[in-house]
Amino acid sequence: MTRVNRDRQRLTFVLMLAILICPFALRYMGVGQFLTSTIGLVLICSFLMLSTLINFKMVINNKDLVLFIGAISLLLLSLLKNKSFGVVITFLNLCMFLIVLNNVSFSLKQVQFMRVFAIVLLYLMISEFKIRWKNGVMWIYDGYDKINLNTYGVILLVLYFNVVSLIDLSIKKKIVKYILFAISTAVAVYYISQTDCRSALLSAFFLIGLVIFEKANYKKILFLLVIAGFIVPVIYISLYEVLGNVQFLGKSLYSGRQAVWLNTWEIIKTAPILGSGTSERIYIAIGELTDSAHNIYLAFWKTIGLAPMLLFVWCLLNGKNINSIFSYNSWTKKTFLACMVVSLVETLLNDPNYNFLFMLLLMNVDDDFSYRRRLF
Repeated sequence: MTRVNRDRQRLTFVLMLAILICPFALRYMGVGQFLTSTIGLVLICSFLMLSTLINFKMVINNKDLVLFIGAISLLLLSLLKNKSFGVVITFLNLCMFLIVLNNVSFSLKQVQFMRVFAIVLLYLMISEFKIRWKNGVMWIYDGYDKINLNTYGVILLVLYFNVVSLIDLSIKKKIVKYILFAISTAVAVYYISQTDCRSALLSAFFLIGLVIFEKANYKKILFLLVIAGFIVPVIYISLYEVLGNVQFLGKSLYSGRQAVWLNTWEIIKTAPILGSGTSERIYIAIGELTDSAHNIYLAFWKTIGLAPMLLFVWCLLNGKNINSIFSYNSWTKKTFLACMVVSLVETLLNDPNYNFLFMLLLMNVDDDFSYRRRLF
């Protein structure tokens, strides 16, 4: 690695660290709700734009530039039409995360530090939550506001993924790695199961399968998961009559998601190119509406249109780090695959509260750096 590239990489790391700190700092300053706010979105967007510009030659090839500019232009038209400022900024942040972290690598020490820092911040946040039991049901409060149990399950999931990634990056002996993985997985599965978040639990089990089958092809599985993102809603809806009474982890397999996806598709058909913004609410049941499509691809398509949604797929599948995998950080990549499983049934990656936490799992260790130096 040349000195110029090393300096660029170090500056990119500082910006990634600032992005990690920013939402938590705003939270403890009382700015906005939960993790982030409009101020946080704009700050993160600014840091990411700077990261993209620093690495511009590396992250966007000339042959892709025309397509990229075209998709961004349609995104801006969608913004003017639908006035969905927050969604557009969140989308741009997500795409820039994918572009930068798919093409820029970091030293082992830097990635380890980021994992430790994320784990500490997440633990501090979770330790402040108040847990109460009412009629045998767990309720979580962040200060005075009640937090959805699915949300709590997702926070535990991202904490678990960062722990698994840190184990993979820091422990060389295979037997020790697997023992620590088994312990952390047992703890995570237990606590996630208490939250009743079935999608987070399924994601954890998916990771277990990937770790057991070590030689799984990362890019091939990711491609299949992207295809599944479009197919799963169709299959789920079509099997409603057959599987409507089936129980899954203590609850009905069908809990209104089919109504959400059906109504989302009806909204998409009215404005497939530029989207319908957030003003078009999704019907769940009589008197119940939501702005969450519970599927990342349908969410983008419904809100900001077809071209930006396809740009997201391009950002997800294209990049140096997506196309290669190093033996000493393979679990990290598999944790990201597992988070893509959650995104089939939850609008997780396009939620500004979480996407930066999951994107950090794509931080790749540069093979130019020595693997001998460890934090532990």
